[in-house]
Amino acid sequence: MPLHRDENGIWTASITELDTPQPEAVFAESLPRYLTSIERIFAAAKRAQEFEFLISLFRVRGAQGAGWDPYQTTIESIPLLLNAESEIKNDLAVRHLHLWIYGHIVEASEPYELLVNLLEVANGGFYAWGTNFPKKNGRSQSPGEKIRRIKELALSANIPDGVVPLQEVWDRDLRNAIFHSDYVLYGPEIRILNPHRSIPYD
Repeated sequence: MPLHRDENGIWTASITELDTPQPEAVFAESLPRYLTSIERIFAAAKRAQEFEFLISLFRVRGAQGAGWDPYQTTIESIPLLLNAESEIKNDLAVRHLHLWIYGHIVEASEPYELLVNLLEVANGGFYAWGTNFPKKNGRSQSPGEKIRRIKELALSANIPDGVVPLQEVWDRDLRNAIFHSDYVLYGPEIRILNPHRSIPYD
């Protein structure tokens, strides 16, 4: 799927086959839209203060030994898991794998940390580590809570569509169903039990 970025930072994609399967068609529509939205956050942070922008990208952590970066494990593992699906000869197993990967991705802390730092910088603030999402009542904030904070910062930075990819991808009910094994794959649907909902698999 060829991707193109114009001089205004607008991304587009093209699919040449007419009979594109639904998941690929959704991906081809969403990816350029998401790239365009997220790029605006990066551009605003860079314009506001390039040094803070760079240390946000570098994820500066001070003195930290090797082997203590959970996100490194994520970015190494996800492509391997996606490649493994070609070795699995059972559609049902592949669908379960997709859901588990989704759950892992939406729970990963680092993308939220990066976006909140970039938006803080875009709003005239500074890079911070470990304080962006303080624990509440002794528990880590959920992705939904993190997305609400990112949305507030995006609105302050006048980048309201910067949070759209997160809002469209995050589904609290689906996440909970995956991690509590409270879902059923039935035909073209994912059926979750609490609350009772049917979600098209595509």
